[in-house]
Amino acid sequence: MGTRSTMAVVHASGKVSQIYCHYDGYVEHNGKILVEHYYNLEAVEALIALGDLSVLGKYLLPNSNEVHTFEDPVKDVCIAYGRDRGETSTAPAIFDDTGWLGYEGRSEEYDYIFKNGEWFLHGEEKPLSTLVNGAKASNIFW
Repeated sequence: MGTRSTMAVVHASGKVSQIYCHYDGYVEHNGKILVEHYYNLEAVEALIALGDLSVLGKYLLPNSNEVHTFEDPVKDVCIAYGRDRGETSTAPAIFDDTGWLGYEGRSEEYDYIFKNGEWFLHGEEKPLSTLVNGAKASNIFW
C-alpha cells in the first residue's frame, strides 16, 4: 500500500506545476529526499518534468551504463510512470495558483510545495527542512 504525495513548484508567474507520487510520501522519506537532493529551482523543475512517479529517488537518472526500468529499477533513481513504464497522461498538472491545495476528497496524504527556493509541506508555514530535522509526521498534517 502506498503513502501518496504530490510535489509542486510555484513558478515566478504564480502558476503551479504538480506531479503525483504513489509510494513513501511521508516526511521521513519523500520529504527528506526533496530537501536533501532537490534543493534548487533547476533540480525541482527537472523532477517535475519527469511527470507522475511511482517512487521518488535521490537521482533523476541512472548512470549511463545502467539499465533502469519500471520492473528493474536502479537503486535510488526515480521511477516514473511515463519514462519507465510507457504510460500516457503522466505530465505535470498545471494550476493558476496554490488555491487547489487542501480541498476535501484528495487522495494523497502529503502535498509538498517548492516556492521561493524552499520546500514546504502544505499547511505548514515553516520550511520543510525544519520538519525533516525532528518533527513527527503525526504533528504536521493540516
